[in-house]
Amino acid sequence: ELSYLKGATSTFLTDRKDVSYYMKTGTTTYERWYTSASIATTLSTAVVAKDIMRAIPFIVSKTITIDRIAMEITGAGSAGSVVRLAIYDDVNLVPTNLILDAGDSATFQSITINQILTPGLYWLVHNHNSVVSPTFRALSVGAFPSILGAASTLGAGVTPNAVASTLTYTTMPATFTTTGIAVTNITAPIISVRLSA
Repeated sequence: ELSYLKGATSTFLTDRKDVSYYMKTGTTTYERWYTSASIATTLSTAVVAKDIMRAIPFIVSKTITIDRIAMEITGAGSAGSVVRLAIYDDVNLVPTNLILDAGDSATFQSITINQILTPGLYWLVHNHNSVVSPTFRALSVGAFPSILGAASTLGAGVTPNAVASTLTYTTMPATFTTTGIAVTNITAPIISVRLSA
């Protein structure tokens, strides 16, 4: 008998879920959701203002097809407000050309898409129009290994984990707006995609 498996306090037992929990509804195929590479061990939440395009890096190591893109809204914003999600390609570590405007979502739900991505660096982007800032599921500051490098002051400087620019809410522009563009070091909302192949 393995004594460390005994008792109601065992996290090994209490944290387990039946394997079907991780499968696509009505199938025997595992769901595979991905976001930026992360060194975080716990989740957080973030309150973010409207009319700002925020982009987190997403590295693709092999050709993939994604069929869902999603964010989790943990605290509601204004009635009737929406969040818009998109994917941009990369040019010299800056989100540049629109690959996909997935449309908008008003709750925790995924948006159905059908997008092939070849190996490279991409940016998962969101913007919302809520006067009352909603709260999103997020990863804490420093959770994403920075592909943008660090300031010359190293530990005393900001290690950026996202790129942001101002854009009054609308459909995503063909080219990522450079109005007020800057790197940020905030608790970053998570945007996830689901692989279908």
